[in-house]
Amino acid sequence: MKNKIIKTVSVVLCAALMCGAAFMGIYAVAANTGKKSDDTTGETVSSAPVVGDTSVTKKETVYVIAGADGSVKKLIVSDWIKNDGKSDILTDVTEAKDIVNVKGDEEYVMGGENTYVWNANGNDIYYQGNIEKELPVSIKITYELNGSVISADEIAGKSGKVKIRFDYINNEVRTVNINGNDEKIYVPFAMLTGIILDTDTFSSVEVSNGKIINDGDRIAVIGIALPGLAESLGADSGKLDIPSYVEITADTKNFSLKNTVTVASNEIFGGLDSENTDALDGKISALTDAVGELTDGSSDLYDGVCTLLDKSTELVDGINKLYEGAVALKQGTVQLRSGSSDLVRGANQLYSGLGKLNSKNSELNAGAKQIFDTLLSTASAQLASAGITDIPELTIENYNATLAAILPSLSEESIRTKVEETVKASVNAKRDVIEAGVTAAVRQQIEQKIIMTQVLASIGMTEETYKAGIANGTVAEEMQAAVNAAVSEKIQDETTLGAISGIVDAQMGSEEIRSIIAAQTENKVEELIATNLNSPETKAQADAAVAKAAAGAASIKSLISQLDSYNKFYKGLGEYTEGVSEAYVGTGKLKSGAISLENGAVSLDAGAKQLLSGLFTMKESAPALIDGIGELKDGAMQLRDGLAQFSEKIKEKLEEYGVSTEELSVRIKALSDASKEYTTFAGAAEGTESSVKFFYRTDSVKRK
Repeated sequence: MKNKIIKTVSVVLCAALMCGAAFMGIYAVAANTGKKSDDTTGETVSSAPVVGDTSVTKKETVYVIAGADGSVKKLIVSDWIKNDGKSDILTDVTEAKDIVNVKGDEEYVMGGENTYVWNANGNDIYYQGNIEKELPVSIKITYELNGSVISADEIAGKSGKVKIRFDYINNEVRTVNINGNDEKIYVPFAMLTGIILDTDTFSSVEVSNGKIINDGDRIAVIGIALPGLAESLGADSGKLDIPSYVEITADTKNFSLKNTVTVASNEIFGGLDSENTDALDGKISALTDAVGELTDGSSDLYDGVCTLLDKSTELVDGINKLYEGAVALKQGTVQLRSGSSDLVRGANQLYSGLGKLNSKNSELNAGAKQIFDTLLSTASAQLASAGITDIPELTIENYNATLAAILPSLSEESIRTKVEETVKASVNAKRDVIEAGVTAAVRQQIEQKIIMTQVLASIGMTEETYKAGIANGTVAEEMQAAVNAAVSEKIQDETTLGAISGIVDAQMGSEEIRSIIAAQTENKVEELIATNLNSPETKAQADAAVAKAAAGAASIKSLISQLDSYNKFYKGLGEYTEGVSEAYVGTGKLKSGAISLENGAVSLDAGAKQLLSGLFTMKESAPALIDGIGELKDGAMQLRDGLAQFSEKIKEKLEEYGVSTEELSVRIKALSDASKEYTTFAGAAEGTESSVKFFYRTDSVKRK
């Protein structure tokens, strides 16, 4: 099984070596973007709706900076939020701190604990941050020299027989019920470790659970491990040789070691339960189930063929009867075709006579309708010139209701209500901006108060004693100026603000402060609405709109009266011509039906001819059909017997593994589920599709 696993991830192994060369460049970017987050938090984003989950994906990469023994020194989280929907606002959740935008100028504000609201402006977001958290897989590196364990510092510059061992400890464990027992299932990770060894320092290099590439100057060692996989499968470890460590042995002279790089990924296990299972170390139960179904199916096939052979005589008799019926059907269709042709000729004569009479009525109705349509077009043009365009097209059927429905909207009350609603909507559209401004002002007040308290405490005073001293004259103006200067200086100091940010955040999150912000925001909104409504410009616009609407209402009432008068004439004309039209339409239907009947008779006659020909061929081929069914019976019996033997051989082979097919299938499914569920290390917004990879870089071992 180990050989198959190495083949499966061979492409990823190549990627791991490439990542080793680029790792230091990535770490340098993270180290040189220090304090940009201080300039982004607290900025205001536009009040656009939060982006939908279906248009956002998150690619997370975790860089692990470790010592030469594998101990973690620093964790860097690098995230790429793909804004496929080109949304203006993106909401992200992450436990990372000191967030820095490493590619663009987009800024964020905090939307709650670990929640960052980015003003994306339709762009992707690339950011990095630091995090302190247990890794899903830990790495422990041990060194031996001439059979004795030795530290990385001690082995530097030494010579002899060296052993370097990478042990991988899987910390992500789940509990799954398997056959009534709670079993441990580890989230499956493929650990790919790459090391470059100089041939001047190392020779006779060997590796367990890996591959060696030697170009003459350098030796590339690539190792793979799957920590926890053997335990998750519950199989005899001697039967399934699944690597959980990488061990390198070599002869060394003046020992030194460059940085090692390890990439960890669980993505290759996500589709484990749906892979083809033609080998024993795949999802074995799928193979045995499929063979069982094939065996059962072959038995059913054999039984069905036997039944078919028994019924073949009845089939031949039925074919003969069908042929006799088809002969009679063909004779009847010839008679039907002849009669339908006579009916069509008579219907055409009747339709032609009524058509001449009806043609005059059509011209009369068309002329009357043309006049009505002209009146309606003129009415629409008058409405458009008055600025009324948001209405349906006027027709004979809807003109009265459509025009009458316009009148209420032209009343003075309606016009002034629309003006007020427009002003309110305009102000409320900026509510988020107003609230952000109020929030920023309240936060600054809280920060200033906390800093004032700290400054007063440094001179042995409280806010109460300070105010009392000012009131009674015991606090000199010079001291007041010094206190104010100290507060002003500290309020501009990022270190001071960072030190008190926790206290400020706590107060900002209190019910009292939230109520104050909400109340001040509401007051500000109402104040702006009142100011805009009472402005001379708004009042002048409202008065002009009322006057224009009144004139329009008078025109519409006159228009309705004119159209109603012509509508009475139009309806009377329609009633006059209706009788002639109904007679003409009825004759047209008769004509169409006769033509359809004739066409159907022709098609039926042609179909009967084809049916007769086909049944004749079937009748002549029936003896050959019986012979073929007999041969099919013999083949089905051979297939059934062969599959039964194949199924028994598979069951015997599976018993060598020490795990039942059913249990192994359940464990593989649990492994796949655990892999699919683990999609992020630092966190992601609910509904966001995410994925994560880990890159470990260990310190080099340098000669002293």
